[in-house]
Amino acid sequence: MKKLLLVSALATIVVSTAAYAATRIEVFKGDARVKISVDDLKTESVCSFKATVADKFDMSMKKFDLRKNGSKLGEGKTLYGAGVRFGNKIEVKDNTHSFQCT
Repeated sequence: MKKLLLVSALATIVVSTAAYAATRIEVFKGDARVKISVDDLKTESVCSFKATVADKFDMSMKKFDLRKNGSKLGEGKTLYGAGVRFGNKIEVKDNTHSFQCT
């Protein structure tokens, strides 16, 4: 019985750790990198994520675009709808005037 409880507890810890890790997206701007937690890729909008990124890098939302693999993320989509998945790296690309989420 003790072994079963121990195995159950360990399984719960592993599952919750994996679930937590799956919600972090790496964002980079040049050499600077941050990991941002996201509750749900299917409900978090690109624009709300961009606002979080702007806060983390202390930038105006009008001065950069978010890109994945060189393509700008669609502003009317969720992160999932824009193709963002766990492990993706999102680039902050400087722009003189961004029309993404402004």
